[in-house]
Amino acid sequence: MRKVTVILLAALLAFNGYGQQNRYADGASDETKIEGTQLARLPYLIDVLKQLPKVTVIDDEVTVVGRGIPAIYIENRKVVDLSELTQIPASKVASIRVITQPGAEYGKDVQSVIEILTIAEKKDGFRLSETLRLDLTHKLSTNNELRLGWKHNALILGTTLSYNESNSSYDKTTFKRHYDSNHQQVGEDEKSLRHIENYKQRLTGRFKASYQINDNHNLSANYSYLKVRKDRTYVPETLMTSNGPQSRHDIDLEYTGKIGAWDISVGNNTFIDDTDSQSENPTSQGYYLRDEYDLRSYAKANTPLWKGKLMLGIEHEYDYMDVDKHNDSSVETEFLKQYGGIHAVNTDHTYAVFASTTQKFGKWTIEGGLRYERRTSGYKPCEDDGLMNYINYWVYEMGVLRIDPTDDRPISVLAANGRLHTERDYLYPTVKVSTKLGKSSLTLLHTQSSVRPYLGLTRLSVKDMEDKFMEDLVLKTELIATTSLEWNYQWATLTATYNGYTAPICSTLDGTVKYNAPDYDALDLNATLTPKIDVWSPVLNMNMHKQWFDMPLANGGQKLHDTLFKLSFTNTISLPGNWLILVGANWHSKGGERNVYYYTNNLSVNASVQKEFPRPRLTLILSATNLMKDSYMDITRYTQSYRGLSEGARDREIRMVSFSVNFKI
Repeated sequence: MRKVTVILLAALLAFNGYGQQNRYADGASDETKIEGTQLARLPYLIDVLKQLPKVTVIDDEVTVVGRGIPAIYIENRKVVDLSELTQIPASKVASIRVITQPGAEYGKDVQSVIEILTIAEKKDGFRLSETLRLDLTHKLSTNNELRLGWKHNALILGTTLSYNESNSSYDKTTFKRHYDSNHQQVGEDEKSLRHIENYKQRLTGRFKASYQINDNHNLSANYSYLKVRKDRTYVPETLMTSNGPQSRHDIDLEYTGKIGAWDISVGNNTFIDDTDSQSENPTSQGYYLRDEYDLRSYAKANTPLWKGKLMLGIEHEYDYMDVDKHNDSSVETEFLKQYGGIHAVNTDHTYAVFASTTQKFGKWTIEGGLRYERRTSGYKPCEDDGLMNYINYWVYEMGVLRIDPTDDRPISVLAANGRLHTERDYLYPTVKVSTKLGKSSLTLLHTQSSVRPYLGLTRLSVKDMEDKFMEDLVLKTELIATTSLEWNYQWATLTATYNGYTAPICSTLDGTVKYNAPDYDALDLNATLTPKIDVWSPVLNMNMHKQWFDMPLANGGQKLHDTLFKLSFTNTISLPGNWLILVGANWHSKGGERNVYYYTNNLSVNASVQKEFPRPRLTLILSATNLMKDSYMDITRYTQSYRGLSEGARDREIRMVSFSVNFKI
């Protein structure tokens, strides 16, 4: 509490005249300028995201405070592979915008958005740069990037080739998730064992071209190729190994232009993913194969209208997935050995149209939007699908079987009659009202989702097994109604958000089984402070999550009402001599979040010191992850079932000290 008081006092001093204007590009609390700031000195885009208000990054998972996992876009291209964030240099980023309440442009599943704008080449000529980064953690990791660029008048070409090779191992006392569900610590006789070893080789090529036809028309194209040559994990204690080569292609085309009074964007994002993985241990052998194709096409246009603007858009997303998953185990039941194999093709189409208008009336701004979506999903079993002759079976979330739960015919019959698909219609209205109050602003926003018809996804009927876990449960579509009120004054933002969840979707600890929980309401209070005090740029995010959630269990149920507090505090200190110091902390209290309960307070502290030598273009970075000794997180995830099942885990944060050398030519 004393530390928090000191932070607030420092922020108050800045507010009363000792501080400077915040780092935002246009004064808006959700857009951060990167180009020309100290954030551009960081190594990669993922490092920049760690320093932004309303954003937290833990174990390379990006979340928006109070709004969950965001959809991330670079320009208009949707990012699917988050490893891309670890490869884009921070110096190539122009600005980043965080949207905590997306409007009609985005679908029901998008509760927050991060938009990233990159820097375009401005001068003609040829450019060549080479960056070699060496990271010494447990073992040596190398990252080599070659960048080529050429600009001539309206034509811009660019190429980035990167190669990464990492080899790491952890002692059992420092490896994450090595405690069982009963929270029993590892015995003394096991501490000397090497728990896990990872080895990976990764090759990435990115190619970009753009052509400015004239002042009103521009064409751009991007292609990237990813090849994971080796991705191997070895666990000596269980004699288990896994190997998963992967290749991936991304193709993006876009036209932007101005026709009359309309600004238009038309394009598509395509990716092709081929992943093979297999695992071996003394009791079972299994493999998993997946071919996945995704095509997203879009067209958006906006024009001035009356006292504001009008936006119209259409989208189509097509997803194709070939799943082949088998596990031949000698210890499992005969039922699982017979029906455990899955080989099927899943296809999904999403069609969407949306419209929104923004109008200004003096100090007031009113925005209204409406989005309509139609989603069709299909399941086509192959001849060797172990589910072909079973009734009302479900597949893991890789390929969820979508059939009418009232139809009790075998899958083979349903497939022959074309019954293995569903169609749903979604409607999302959005209303936003904001006003200026002197130097501050106040915004009220409401979004809501509805669906028709309200059909569920069929779950497993395991009548042939003794364990009737999850019997005859139906997974319905989650509906969310959100109302938020936000107040902003210079570098301070306060937000209150009330969510009403209908048929919320929860999951087990490993995420392989999802199910519907009872309806509940939740309240989030967020405060973000981003003052700048001379060389010090702190970012403080505070979140309070209060929910009214009763989980029905066999023993009478569990009330997950306890309030959960979260705090993230990052500090960027720029010193003379090209020194840059970063210190960050993440803390959360005990409390409940959806069907998860945290039993311990948890604090992790990270720090890094960076020194740049401009002439040889050399950067030295000394960093440490999780400086707190014995930082644990005990959780229990309550699962709705006839047995009142609950799962527990204890995570120990990995302490990692690394030294990096970054050399640019």
